[in-house]
Amino acid sequence: MAPAQGEEGQEHQGQERQGTANNECQPSELLRQFVGQTFTPEIEARAQAISGAAMVRLLRPGIAVTTEQRSNRLNIQMDEAGVIVSLRCG
Repeated sequence: MAPAQGEEGQEHQGQERQGTANNECQPSELLRQFVGQTFTPEIEARAQAISGAAMVRLLRPGIAVTTEQRSNRLNIQMDEAGVIVSLRCG
């Protein structure tokens, strides 16, 4: 997945990163393999591919986010150290 224009190499805390498709996010047991791992762009891409989501939102403690649900979005929640604590659609 390509970074947003002008943001190459930057981490997108609490922001959405869009892919090219409008696919619905599909929950999968396979996403559990990433819980407990330190976030990397490679994990993000693999999780997005597994879920089929059109976009990914990275959630860290203290980051303000909107509460609207989007059926085509995968949320990756991390702790302060960048370790993934959950992945969910919405």
